[in-house]
Amino acid sequence: MQKNPDHRYKEILSKYIPHHAVEFVYPMIKKYKITLTISKNRQTKQGDYRPPVLHTTHRISVNNNLNRFAFLLTLIHEIAHLEVWQKHGSKARPHGREWQESFHKLMIPLMNENCFPKELLPSIKNHLNKGYASTLSDIGLTRALMAYDESDAVLIEDIPDSTIFTLHDGRAFRKKSRLKKRYLCYCFNDKKDYLFSPAARVNLSTEK
Repeated sequence: MQKNPDHRYKEILSKYIPHHAVEFVYPMIKKYKITLTISKNRQTKQGDYRPPVLHTTHRISVNNNLNRFAFLLTLIHEIAHLEVWQKHGSKARPHGREWQESFHKLMIPLMNENCFPKELLPSIKNHLNKGYASTLSDIGLTRALMAYDESDAVLIEDIPDSTIFTLHDGRAFRKKSRLKKRYLCYCFNDKKDYLFSPAARVNLSTEK
């Protein structure tokens, strides 16, 4: 006997977010007919939302390298964008008051130890209270979430200048210096300089 589509979707979703969060998240995915895509790792963003165009549905993508707690936060972040678009279209600012209120409201039922570790909840609460535009802009929450990663990645902010590191796509860099809020790094592959967020996750390397 085949499983019904709802049960199958929940099973897949439970591979990416905490089990207790599935019963809260899945009804919203079904209600808004969201097309959820698990994307390859993107250095500059962890997820995104795109409104319907012509005959498409609401589209949300979340990076596949996120641990289940970071994945859940990112998914709720993007659903909040969806709700704002439903109510205000393009009139509201991307991370303005309307989005912050929606994000807060959506997170309230999840702020418990069934969905997040006890040690992580204070960092999430601080993130919500201070109105950060993304997890990547909140270095404190980024550090707290990294404790639940399975990778050996480190924050670029934590490595000394001149350290060589690599990204998930294999490109190799040398950290040069800080320019205002970002770090200037030299890429050995194309011999160009790039700017990195302090919260960028990189892998240490000894190769050029």
